[in-house]
Amino acid sequence: MKIRLYLLTLFAASQWALGQEIGDYISKYTAENGKGYMQPLADVFGADLNSGLFQGGRLPQVGFHLTIGVKGVTAKIGDDLRTFKATTEEPFSPTQTEKVPTIFGKNEAVAVTGVGGTVYNFPGGFDMDMMPLVIPQATIGTLLGTEATVRYFMANLGEDIGDLKLAGIGVRHSISQYLPLLPIDLSVGYFTQKFSVGEVVEAQAVYYGAQVGKTWGLFCLYGGAGYESTEVTVAYEQEKDVESSRVSFDMKSEDQLRFTVGVGLNLVILKIHVDYNLASPKTLCAGIGFGW
Repeated sequence: MKIRLYLLTLFAASQWALGQEIGDYISKYTAENGKGYMQPLADVFGADLNSGLFQGGRLPQVGFHLTIGVKGVTAKIGDDLRTFKATTEEPFSPTQTEKVPTIFGKNEAVAVTGVGGTVYNFPGGFDMDMMPLVIPQATIGTLLGTEATVRYFMANLGEDIGDLKLAGIGVRHSISQYLPLLPIDLSVGYFTQKFSVGEVVEAQAVYYGAQVGKTWGLFCLYGGAGYESTEVTVAYEQEKDVESSRVSFDMKSEDQLRFTVGVGLNLVILKIHVDYNLASPKTLCAGIGFGW
């Protein structure tokens, strides 16, 4: 299967929208090398998905509010996510291990020479320094100091690929309501999201943590600390000589701390915020929404 990257609708200005075929690259690998090649995708994609989930810490006990908008997120892809060590596969001989590009690495194959002048080519990557993502989001509340956040997107990428789907839900609950003398707003939240591209890629991102905020009129300063993790399943056809076989493997990013600091501006029905997220990798998020 050729996995054409027609993700322009979701990945905005991402270089993935050039229509290149990741299947041509990863099909050279078995599961072990494939994991190394694709693991940075789990790390970076999870960092993007877990951004922009909250804006401020204030959650009133009662009162209706609804905000619908979009989040623009971009993750910085460091040098450590652009290469990995891969090993040549049979029937190539002798076995050799080389430092080669990941999915985000240079768009240059790495060739090694074996017995009888045979050549083994490790595929290149997509030479990406940033990974942007655009996410639609709606937030509704509050009931007993609790609000819910929903993310949803679906697009058909054609018969060869199938549907691209993003669905997520989360809840936040006010802790400040139990601490009336607390000078700041405090809440806790849990969010889970699923993303899939046909039968090729399935991902699940989870975030839970605490949020704080302080509001002065229309202006809000906020932050948060929590844990995040991402699980990704990849399945593809490996091409070997004239035959092909189905390869499938799971990847998981390590549970890690995420710290967020941001500012928000509430202009009646227009709500704008920008925040910076300290994680691995780091992300910058900007959101705009309309509501009351």
